[in-house]
Amino acid sequence: MSKWLRFCRGGLILGVACSLAMLAFEGREACAGIVVELSLDGGTTFTDLAPFVTPLATDPGQLNTYGTVDLTGLNTFLGAAGSAYQFTSLGGSSNWAGSPNGGIMSLVGGITIPAGVTGSTSLILHETEAGFTSPSGPSGVLVSASTSTFAGAAVGNLHSAQGSFNGVTTPFYDIASSGVLPNQEGKATLAAIPAFVTPYTLDNTISFGLIPSALFNPTDNFGIAAAVTASIPEPASVITMSIGLPLALLGLTRLARRQARAKG
Repeated sequence: MSKWLRFCRGGLILGVACSLAMLAFEGREACAGIVVELSLDGGTTFTDLAPFVTPLATDPGQLNTYGTVDLTGLNTFLGAAGSAYQFTSLGGSSNWAGSPNGGIMSLVGGITIPAGVTGSTSLILHETEAGFTSPSGPSGVLVSASTSTFAGAAVGNLHSAQGSFNGVTTPFYDIASSGVLPNQEGKATLAAIPAFVTPYTLDNTISFGLIPSALFNPTDNFGIAAAVTASIPEPASVITMSIGLPLALLGLTRLARRQARAKG
């Protein structure tokens, strides 16, 4: 396990998990609000998940939180479409419209293939939010970070992730399972923003590649975040940002699993 994952026991996770909880999405404003879409055909066609989500009374515009997902309805939709996948949790949040320290948007959840189930294993989630107005500056850095706690997922199971700021994208990168036993994996990458323009849009894309099994329920408890700063930070700041985001996401995936168990 890489060194930055060992920090996940620290108190930082609790604070971030409390502030970036998983929540709702639907009556969003036209200019802003978290939107999550799903593709089952490799990205040719995307379906807005709004019909499966009830917005929070405290955030009906979906400006900072995405929320009470009807997992039963969503999973019924997936089964009818021939997908092998089922969700165990799904949610996200942002600090829209940003802050002087940066803008961030995250997506967390759990996805599995029940033992013995076959079907399509192509599934992409795309999360986006427009209208961020802070921070501001001549240039900046985009960091994309993703984590996973895999379980029952042999070597070869993975997801691919990417972040975007106004069309500036990080490279796609893989988060891969190391074996059937539960294992925590994570990675972060970045891209330079040559011209930091406001308002801006953040995007997260995550593509799943779980492998059906007759014996196990391959499961990916995932998290992904896109974060930006509006100036080129010192190298130490970039390292801190790259490390801190996966740790925060690890805390969020644990929170999502606890909520899923409580509902079950």
